[in-house]
Formats: sequence, C-alpha cells, structure tokens
Amino acid sequence: NNNSNNNSINNKNNNKKTPPKRALPEIEPYQMGVAAETNDLQKLKHYLSFQPDYAIYVNETTGLQPIHQAVQAGKVQAVRILLEVGKVNVNARIAAGKGDGGNANSHLV
Repeated sequence: NNNSNNNSINNKNNNKKTPPKRALPEIEPYQMGVAAETNDLQKLKHYLSFQPDYAIYVNETTGLQPIHQAVQAGKVQAVRILLEVGKVNVNARIAAGKGDGGNANSHLV
C-alpha cells in the first residue's frame, strides 16, 4: 500500500505542466551598443537578459564594445548595468585601427 502512495505522488508530479520557454527575440549585436550609447536602460536590460554575450561584442566598424560607447557618451547608468553583467572588462581596449585613430592603447576609462 505504501507503493501506491508513492505512485500517486509521482503521478501528481508528472502531471505538472512546465511553463513554456521564452522565445529569444531577434537581437543584433550592435543593438546593445546603441542602447548603451543612448542610455536606453530598459532595452539594455532586456537585451542583456536574452544575450549577455553581446555585452562584449566588438563593433566591426568602430572597434568599440557597448561599454566603450556608453563611456564615450557619458552614460554612467548604462556603464553600471554593463559592469553588473560580469563579463565586461574595464581594461578593454579599442580594437587596433578602429575608432581610435589607430591607437590600440586607448583605455576604457
């Protein structure tokens, strides 16, 4: 009889519906930088929740990461949010020959 109680419990657990998975929105990597540069904190947080790796995306044209864009635009709140992700390197440098007049030693701060 004890087994029937265990089976009853197991059946109850198996009948629970799993919540549907959230569909990933289509986000282009550059959008993270635009949100950071314009201090669109709602979008920035939204993008980070779906694609945290984009926080370190290097724009092919400018050589900048989203945190560079936020710093250059003076968007302190966006910088803080990007730093909270944990993958952003405050010592990140601008890619050589991109957006820095060729000075690969440009520091973030």
